[in-house]
Amino acid sequence: MTLLADREYVGAKWFKCLVDNKIEFVIRLRFGDYYQAVNEAPGKTYQQMYDQCLVSGKFCRKRIELGDRFYFISIRSNPKMPPGDEVIIFLTRIRPVKKTVDQYVKRWRIECLFRHLKTNGFGLEAINFKPVGRSNLLMAIVGLSYALTIRVGWAARSKIRIIQYADGTVFPADSVFRKGLSLLTPGCARLELFLSRYLSLDDGRNHPIFKNLE
Repeated sequence: MTLLADREYVGAKWFKCLVDNKIEFVIRLRFGDYYQAVNEAPGKTYQQMYDQCLVSGKFCRKRIELGDRFYFISIRSNPKMPPGDEVIIFLTRIRPVKKTVDQYVKRWRIECLFRHLKTNGFGLEAINFKPVGRSNLLMAIVGLSYALTIRVGWAARSKIRIIQYADGTVFPADSVFRKGLSLLTPGCARLELFLSRYLSLDDGRNHPIFKNLE
């Protein structure tokens, strides 16, 4: 199992906890995180690694020490190249090659989930629940709703209209999520309708989408 995490999930105590629990990780860093530790280790300085990656696109890595543990810091070019964020910096215990940190791209997929839950369907961000118990219950309900929405949308994906653009590229007019939401919402008007719709679905435990959601 390998943990993929964004720039908020950093800290020597946190990294040590992951190592002690035998959890591998690839965690993105902000520019300048552990700058001194990189410069104190033999080899190129932090800025030299950054500049080399920025100018030539070359993948760079270096072994550093934080506390009493050793890690690798890796710098690779950002495929999307947004201004001010042209390179991506990682920390990992796995000896990194470009293929290793490419796995981090998988983490971006969860942003689709966040968008659907918060602004593109369920409007979760507009609900201000303070008690933790209520928040946990709400997340359980929303998690179930999301799983059902994807399940229904996936089954109907062949019915999604395809749009062809002038350059010849084709894309579906709706996402699987939006298609599922449009089909599932009418069945939520009454409890008996919802239960009937829910029970009409098979358990899905062998379906790859449900495996991923679990």
